[in-house]
Amino acid sequence: MQPASTTPAFAVIAVVAAIAALLAMPAPAAAATGDGASPPTATTYYVSAAGDDAAAGTSPQEPWRTLSRASRAVLGAGDRVLLEAGVTHAGTLVIDAADGGTAQAPIVVGSYGVGRARIWAGATDGIRLLDTAGAQISDLEIVGSGRADNTGSGISVYSRRTDVPVLAYLRLRDITVRRFGAWGVIIGAEAGAAGYADVRVERVTASANGEGGILTWAGAPRTHRDIVIADSRAFANPGVPGMAKNSGNGIVLGSTAGGVIERCLAYRNGGLNDGPEGGAGIWTYDSDRVLIQHNESYANRTGGPTDGDGFDLDQNTTNAVVQFNYSHDNDGAGYLLAHGPAGGAHSGNVVRFNVSENDGRRNGYGAIQLWGRITDAEISRNTVFLRPPAQGRPEALSVGNSSVEDRDVRAVAVRGNIFQTTGGLRLLEVTRGQVDGMSDLTFSGNAWSPSGSSFDVGWGGRSYPSLARWRSGTGQETSGGIPTGWQTHPGLARPGAGVTLADPALLPTLDGYRLRAGSPLVDRGLVLPPAVSAAPAPHDFAGGPVVAGAAPDVGALER
Repeated sequence: MQPASTTPAFAVIAVVAAIAALLAMPAPAAAATGDGASPPTATTYYVSAAGDDAAAGTSPQEPWRTLSRASRAVLGAGDRVLLEAGVTHAGTLVIDAADGGTAQAPIVVGSYGVGRARIWAGATDGIRLLDTAGAQISDLEIVGSGRADNTGSGISVYSRRTDVPVLAYLRLRDITVRRFGAWGVIIGAEAGAAGYADVRVERVTASANGEGGILTWAGAPRTHRDIVIADSRAFANPGVPGMAKNSGNGIVLGSTAGGVIERCLAYRNGGLNDGPEGGAGIWTYDSDRVLIQHNESYANRTGGPTDGDGFDLDQNTTNAVVQFNYSHDNDGAGYLLAHGPAGGAHSGNVVRFNVSENDGRRNGYGAIQLWGRITDAEISRNTVFLRPPAQGRPEALSVGNSSVEDRDVRAVAVRGNIFQTTGGLRLLEVTRGQVDGMSDLTFSGNAWSPSGSSFDVGWGGRSYPSLARWRSGTGQETSGGIPTGWQTHPGLARPGAGVTLADPALLPTLDGYRLRAGSPLVDRGLVLPPAVSAAPAPHDFAGGPVVAGAAPDVGALER
């Protein structure tokens, strides 16, 4: 079944209000260009609830009192601003282009004393970095007045700079951000401006924010470089009712060339969004060479007709790899590949060695969903288990187009996967429009396991009641003229057990999706050259070896 809306998912991130507020600010002085001269002696500034803005601010005995006073300081390489732990500091800390650190000597913002300092931002941003980088922010709790009252983000990083090619080095570590109207963390650049490079967002928890948890975006594709989001959590970011574009997201890498999202959790996002586009747990768009691995994304919701997905490779995404992830109980697809425009690029992407359990809870999405003009993609060695939701009839795999000329799926290989359904759910749906425009959509070496004898594959408006009939009628599930694939019970250990791990380190323990002894799929997988020129997978879902040239098991986990 095709998604309920023909509007492409996640076309534009809604940040207009935040940009307008930033553009209204006077342009700061240019940052130092880094001519190789030694920086002056670094200074540490202290901020305390018991301080005095007229004090020197350079010792715990003579601290400043307010974030406003700290914002007026001109910070150079290696300078530090430390906030007293265990107390609340009201306002916004601003670091702008008059301030500048380096990768070797960054500006540091953090806490001193026992525990973490708290920033109470009220209705605006907690920390704002404008037209500068070379900064490290860590060990803070940043809180807004609530998503309904706050219009800002916990940490807002924004570039208008056109005089430099890139703004390099940013570290956000061990931070909690919550209760903001926009995002927990947002890193953006306007059209034509320098992007950010060498960015690490690590051990950041973003929750109860309106639009989403963590986002990079820009006015043009592939603006940012080398962005890593790791060991972070984005949850209970519910979305904004009435917003025309998507909201209710977890973690989003937009406009990035060379990015990683790994060992993260995204859950219970969305639900209040009611626009034509919904949010998703973990996704990327307008990006190249993004690696998404070792994450769990679950129970993401939508209040509208689309999305609420676990993972998504969205518009203009190229050469991305999604591997070793666990998606379950999402309203939308567990794994979505979507590209609405007839032009642009969505190619060279790989989805492999992932598990999907009971996704597609609303709006007719497949557990794995391909929509729009997807080209040169590989869907391999995944394991999908699907039982009926309270409403609707999702498929294990759904392939469709947008009913607009020249937006069909092309050169996509689906092989070595396990698709298991219960309750008479359809295993596969390929729409009539997709079949009419078909170009090299191939299935080979997959295991198809319906409940009982209710095998059901939909192909161009026709239903096939057995693998043999489908193979005979379409030529699918063959390789070199030899039949491939299985219509069989796969012998999974405990599929559909409803396990929530809530810790990416526990992903290798998801033993319910291992094959039992005696399974017909052990050592029965096809050995085929890769369909997309991505590096071979270093291991299976659980970290087990994948031996080159040896007959693999079918599905995400080697026995």
